Parts: sequence; C-alpha cells; structure tokens
Amino acid sequence: LDCRPRHPPPNSNRSVKYYDFVDKAPKIDGLVIIEGTDTILAQRALDVLLDRLIPEDMRALNLDVIDGPATDELARAVADAVAAMPFLAERRVVAVRGCERLRAQPRRELWAVAEAVPAGNTLILEDLFAPAKKTKPEPFGVLAGRRALRIDTTVTADTRERYVRETLQRL
Repeated sequence: LDCRPRHPPPNSNRSVKYYDFVDKAPKIDGLVIIEGTDTILAQRALDVLLDRLIPEDMRALNLDVIDGPATDELARAVADAVAAMPFLAERRVVAVRGCERLRAQPRRELWAVAEAVPAGNTLILEDLFAPAKKTKPEPFGVLAGRRALRIDTTVTADTRERYVRETLQRL
C-alpha cells in the first residue's frame, strides 16, 4: 500500500490562471490550450508563450499563426505545419486562433491532429470557452485534460486590477 501523499502532475486537470502562468512559467510541451473568456489576456498569453518558445529572430522560419475559421482544410494545414522540422531552432510552433468559432467536424479533425503533435514541436489552440462550462462541442481544454498546458484567461477582480496596474506602469 502506497501511503505517500499524492500531488497532481504539473499540468493537472485544472487550468492555470493567466497570472500564475506568467509568474510561475510552467513547462511548455507539445500542446497548449488557451481557454477562458478574455481575448486581450488570450493575446497576451500567446505573446508570452512565443517569447518563451522562440526567439524573435527565428519566428519567421518557425512560427505559423493560423486563423482557424478562415482556413480551408484546417486540419491538413495544421498537420503539415506542425509536422515540419524546426529550422535553426529548438522547436517549431503552430498557433491556431479562433477555435471556439469552428463547427463540430473541423474541431474533431483538428483535435485528431492535436493528439499527435511530434516531439519537439508545439501546437497552441486558442479556444475561448469558459473552462468549467459544459458546451457542445466539448472545449479542447476538457478533451486535453492532463495532456496539455491549459491557460485560463477568464477575468476576475484581482486579474483586472493587476492588468490595469501593469498597463498604467507601462504607459
């Protein structure tokens, strides 16, 4: 009988709040889901991810940002982009924006691609549903569970206050 205390893995079933992600810098693997409800924090989360994953001078060769709903044959485009080898960098990053606006079939096809991201590459899916909300089709964060780093961009009073303070300091 194992009596040691059990600790959840770093990417547990719960999503990481935006500022916890910024402050604690958790490990970033092959799949990242940006979820929640705030588009401004989602953009900032994507910016932070890119800063941590790819140097700015390597982005032209190793980054693809795809507008999901506007892309024909989305799953094929993402699969091709994420399967490409990084060029003079440690990894290749593919970000798919606007996944919450996709219909059910393209979502299923995209999820099949997300489950098979090659080692060394990262797929970021921006799927702005509230993390605890039960919706159909099922949000990618719910499907991913422990297999992905999930960043929750839902705004709380504390988040709003810190965001305003930081923005005013920058200005």
